Amino acid sequence: MRKLAFLLGLVPCCVLSHAQTANPPTFDNQVVRIFQNNCQNCHHPGDIAPFSLMDYASARPWAASIRDQVLTHTMPPWKPSQGANVFLGARVMAQTDINTVVAWVNAGSPEGDPADLPASLNFPNGWDLGQPDLVLQPSQAFAVYAVGDDIYRCYSLPTNLPADTHVNAIQVRPGDPSVVHHVVLYSDSLGQSVALDAADRSEEHTSELQSLRH
Repeated sequence: MRKLAFLLGLVPCCVLSHAQTANPPTFDNQVVRIFQNNCQNCHHPGDIAPFSLMDYASARPWAASIRDQVLTHTMPPWKPSQGANVFLGARVMAQTDINTVVAWVNAGSPEGDPADLPASLNFPNGWDLGQPDLVLQPSQAFAVYAVGDDIYRCYSLPTNLPADTHVNAIQVRPGDPSVVHHVVLYSDSLGQSVALDAADRSEEHTSELQSLRH
């Protein structure tokens, strides 16, 4: 089997129990474990998330925003509707975990006892699933000249595989995770992406010239 890889708020109310308010959860005991299970795969240094949730000092300034994001189910990001729980491995935080995070923030986001901390997760800046069988990358990098509205850039990446091949897994590795916030992948059996790639390269060249003039 081959693995392919591409380089490249209204807030609803939450009812808390007396036990939660009397003995609020702490980061070191309960909350960091929730972050490990739901958030840290993106929220660690060097990855796509804008801040780290690996330790208390990094997470504490974002506490109120974290509460709002989990209450509205904006985070963890997951677009499909679960319906009858048809998706395995869905990035959906359990309601008990949401309640714990809310209780922690509402109690002032206490740090707790460092002795309660679990072993830290390790996120090597490489291939999460091991070295892939095939790596595809664009022939040239795309430079982002300014921060603003989303920019969609089309790449045509031929696999050149000699036969139909089963894809077991795909990992996308942006050259600069700070400017890439999502990737949409399509199978292009008709080669239509070649023209889209060429058109984007032409527009890129024009934008670069305008930037140099300014």
